Amino acid sequence: MGKKHALSPGARFAARRRALGLTQVTLAADLGVDVSTVKRWEAGRVPRPRIAELALEEIADSLPPARS
Repeated sequence: MGKKHALSPGARFAARRRALGLTQVTLAADLGVDVSTVKRWEAGRVPRPRIAELALEEIADSLPPARS
């Protein structure tokens, strides 16, 4: 059997952001941080604060449900 390649925390954060239709620029503005901060979080170069995870979930909860 092949190895499962788990996504890094930064990659999971980026995937969630993209699934919500947000750009790094938009997310940075929503969180009040510089876009370079979001890029560093997603690259795993700096630890992402828990508040960023919670804010992303709050943004997700505020969006209308996706239509099929």
